[in-house]
Amino acid sequence: MMWRYSLFMGNFAYTFSRVFSIMHLAPAATCLFLVGGCFAVKPPENIPDSQTPLSPVAAFIAAGEEGDRSSVFDPAFGGQVLVTIQDGFISASGKTCKRAAVSQPPRETEIIILCQSGNDWELMPRVWGGTLD
Repeated sequence: MMWRYSLFMGNFAYTFSRVFSIMHLAPAATCLFLVGGCFAVKPPENIPDSQTPLSPVAAFIAAGEEGDRSSVFDPAFGGQVLVTIQDGFISASGKTCKRAAVSQPPRETEIIILCQSGNDWELMPRVWGGTLD
């Protein structure tokens, strides 16, 4: 009976030392796993210099001045539209903005706003709908 008890104690001691050594290795293994994961992620290859390109209507407004008027084809506005730049203003957030009227005669006219963020122009959300249809 003593022999079995010592055999059990021997296995227990072996198991305890094994668990204890694993407990010391667990933080190191966790660090290696986390740091290794950082190297597995590839950085994006093409980092754009600016935002997405402006639509034809937005590009006309950004380049134009107050009073400019042109017929522009832009699928985002339902095809051929008449764009008239109305005026420029400073928004409450301090951005330089331009207001323009976009119409498809004989339909309604939509007022759109284009604001400058840094060097880029951004079309503000269209409040009155997606197209002039």
